[in-house]
Amino acid sequence: LTPGIHDFAARVLAVNDIDFLASVEFINTDELKARVRQGETDLLLQGSSVLNFMHPEVEKEMLRVADELGEKFKRLPNFKGVNWTALLAAEKFIPSFGKGGLLTGYDDATVAAFEKDTGIRVPVRDDDPEKPAKRFEWLTAPEVRPKWIAWRAGKLHDFFVKVASVLKSKR
Repeated sequence: LTPGIHDFAARVLAVNDIDFLASVEFINTDELKARVRQGETDLLLQGSSVLNFMHPEVEKEMLRVADELGEKFKRLPNFKGVNWTALLAAEKFIPSFGKGGLLTGYDDATVAAFEKDTGIRVPVRDDDPEKPAKRFEWLTAPEVRPKWIAWRAGKLHDFFVKVASVLKSKR
């Protein structure tokens, strides 16, 4: 992060004993934007323009940004953490639990991680041209839906635990 108005604002807030969160719209990191432009759509949640925080490369970049922010603001006691900016493209929230709800996240990377973590095999062929829709249908059926939602919530929790750990290591 380059010095500038953000540094100045953080110091003014500190002098006035006002806490703040650093807000990051994570699609705006240069590396991720370049990779998506080059066609790496596996970084996105299937059927959206929102980055899939469950993808290992996206998580790595988000944690790198958290580390950078933690380092930058570590001497300011009023720095309270990172807000992964709620409103992203198409009004979807990370990890698309907001308005998108369970309508996204049926991409290969997410489903493979679910299968690996839970031992539940999603019975949809990888070469099926309608696999996202079929995955959605199967994963949101009454028998599997609670496990799918719990797994997604667990991934979100795990991610924020990692962010908190990165930030605490800078204090």
